[in-house]
Amino acid sequence: MNHAEQIVYDALKPLEGQGYRVFHSVRFVDDISRKKDYEADFVICGPQSFMVLEVKGGHIKWDRKQGTATSTDRNGKSYKIDPWKQGLENSYKILEHFNSFSSIGGKRQFI
Repeated sequence: MNHAEQIVYDALKPLEGQGYRVFHSVRFVDDISRKKDYEADFVICGPQSFMVLEVKGGHIKWDRKQGTATSTDRNGKSYKIDPWKQGLENSYKILEHFNSFSSIGGKRQFI
């Protein structure tokens, strides 16, 4: 767990006693192709829902005009990042996974 994730985990830990479960570094593969793997920094599960949270550390720069984000690491190397897309993809893949084994009588249990 990197430093940024540790800070977020410490902030989320109190949820554990309030009916939520917090999972860190959740890894899974595409159910259909098995060719792409995914990793969600945090998956927070509640009684009726779940949330995926992506954590980015280092120096993050948001360019409003371009609608892009860049992360610069401690060595000065910059990377384009899209934590919103990553979180959304992970959410849909987790939902797809839940639906693949949770249908009763052909009806999906998660929307």
